[in-house]
Amino acid sequence: MKNKDAGDIARPMFENLTEQVKNLIIPFAATLDVEVIELKIRRRGKSVLIEVLADKEHGGITIDECSSINKFLSKQLEEGIMIDGDYMVDVSSPGLDRPLRTQKDFQRVVGREVRFYLSQPLENKRELVGVIKEVLEKGIVIDSKQNPLTVSLETIQKAVQVI
Repeated sequence: MKNKDAGDIARPMFENLTEQVKNLIIPFAATLDVEVIELKIRRRGKSVLIEVLADKEHGGITIDECSSINKFLSKQLEEGIMIDGDYMVDVSSPGLDRPLRTQKDFQRVVGREVRFYLSQPLENKRELVGVIKEVLEKGIVIDSKQNPLTVSLETIQKAVQVI
């Protein structure tokens, strides 16, 4: 008989916990007009670390909003969701330098300069810099130094805001 390692045992617990936390936090964040971008739950030593990345569609999330989400989630964890042992909750904004991945990510930065790294060349270039003008279903319209270009979402390997 094969022994299960600790990771195999912990994985289903964290999947269930992740769903419980999502069901609590997403509706609460929506009342603040905040979107949960990412939720990670993992073990850090003997504690469980719950990391929440949240942002607003326009203008960015404030420290007070992060604090409100943190307090809400901590209170809910104390009252209802059982976590075996200690836990930490960390709510933060994704930061200006995080990679842009989804249509919503690109929508948030319309009018800002972005650097694209492409899997296939566009106008003989695999790296482009331009101001995002429009977000389409399958691409991003940018105003580059030469002319307006449409970058296909499927060819973007990485995209980051130019700071």
